[in-house]
Amino acid sequence: MNENILREIFNEGAIPFIEWNEFSNYVRNAYTILIQTARRKHLITYYDLSQKINLPYNEWFPLKIGTIVGSCSCYENREGRPLISSIVVNSETNCPGNGYWGLPGIPPNLKCSSISPSFIDRTIWSPEQMVFWANEVNKVFDYWERN
Repeated sequence: MNENILREIFNEGAIPFIEWNEFSNYVRNAYTILIQTARRKHLITYYDLSQKINLPYNEWFPLKIGTIVGSCSCYENREGRPLISSIVVNSETNCPGNGYWGLPGIPPNLKCSSISPSFIDRTIWSPEQMVFWANEVNKVFDYWERN
């Protein structure tokens, strides 16, 4: 990962609950795991990803995992690639969390007006959102199969 881009993403987020070194370490590890998962054409849950990067489950967990996963997609968007966090889903819904719909790269007509910081989502997404998400998952799989 390009250090400058990662720092820009961190600085733009003004994230009070995570330090730069922790953020950088978690995002880099998550990014590697997401690429490996995409190459196998699998989805991964937020929880399983958190276990693989050794993110402790505490009061900051929902904010941290959402920030980590979202930052991976922000990075990919800046590099002109599909949103890699498309392959990260809630274990109960098998869908992306609320924050997904606020990421750069989401078409304006599909963005949510209010984004919950929680990675847990029980909202029913519109058919247009589900089609976009499914297409994005396939783009992620295709890109990382070829690269």
